[in-house]
Amino acid sequence: NRYFVFEPIPWDDRGVGDDSTNPFPSFVDSTISEVFFTQNRLGFTSGESVILSRSGDLFNFFRTTVSQLLDDEVIDVKSAHQEVSLFHSAAFSDGQLFLFSESGPFLLSGDPVLTPRTVRLEYMGAYPNTSAKPIAIGNRLFFGKVTTGYTQLFEYARRDAYAAQSAESVAEDVPAYVAGSPVMMAGDGGRGLIALVATGDRSRLYIYQYKLDRYDRIQSAWHYWQFSPGSTVVGVDIIDGVMGLLIKRTDGLYLEQIDFDLAMPVRAAHLDRRLTPATCTSAVYSAGFTTFTLPFSVATDGSEGTMVVRDRATGLDATCTRPLATTVQVAGDYTGSTSCYIGVSYTFTYTPCRFYVHYKDIKETRGRTQIRNLDVW
Repeated sequence: NRYFVFEPIPWDDRGVGDDSTNPFPSFVDSTISEVFFTQNRLGFTSGESVILSRSGDLFNFFRTTVSQLLDDEVIDVKSAHQEVSLFHSAAFSDGQLFLFSESGPFLLSGDPVLTPRTVRLEYMGAYPNTSAKPIAIGNRLFFGKVTTGYTQLFEYARRDAYAAQSAESVAEDVPAYVAGSPVMMAGDGGRGLIALVATGDRSRLYIYQYKLDRYDRIQSAWHYWQFSPGSTVVGVDIIDGVMGLLIKRTDGLYLEQIDFDLAMPVRAAHLDRRLTPATCTSAVYSAGFTTFTLPFSVATDGSEGTMVVRDRATGLDATCTRPLATTVQVAGDYTGSTSCYIGVSYTFTYTPCRFYVHYKDIKETRGRTQIRNLDVW
């Protein structure tokens, strides 16, 4: 059986020295802003400091001897940058550990390995960012900043095999699309997808999609998924092709998922919070009607979307009524596990961007572009 233990960590006590020769780690009596693991060390950021445990001894933040400095001892360093640099996040990319402050990213390194003598905290450039945790996708880092009230998403990466890493905006064509400041992000490198939640509308999940050809981004698009009014997205992550969402709705907190690999028939499309008779709390047929009891509530006045019952044989939506916020009633027997889908219907719209003729990195903006045929997939 698999299990985990939730209990206080058995931190090691100081065994040698005193407050002068073997002081307490700098996070004591301060706020810990990030937790990470690197090179067999447990790490914390606190204020402008980065603190790492002894190598292979994760719960020990004291030196084992004060007579000499061993390579596996505790590391406790502070930013020497001229501006105040309060670290808030850590992210790994391209085999390197980056620490983010609002003034810009820092690279934590050690050559050939990370030790108290070789540790280096290097400022990587003036790329201001918010406290929303950056995400690493492959050898690229994505982080957000706010410009005139709108979120700008930046990509920090190498532009070719020999170039140094640098940051550039991936929202330059839509600078006023994501209102507010970023709250959280999640990504899926295999699909070239980033999900972003911003303060402007917490019921909206912004999606940035892109396609790469080695170092070049050859295609990209922004769109958003709008959840029902009154919803608040409080958590999002993507693991193994499945997006997990923690959504606060009017009747409670729900953990929901979107499986990007799940091949659904067209007749199941455009249904949010989708159910089958088997996944409803109950499905009862009586007096010519089937009554579904939902595991959640949806307002009967349509303010949170329209509940529909879709016949899986015909693909048509059956006429239904809403006796209660937690029930849906439809004429006929739909108690069979594969008879229908039940869900909140939503509308999908697509607005194409302006089309340009491209030749390598050159975009032709003069003259008139005429398109005869266009296939949309």
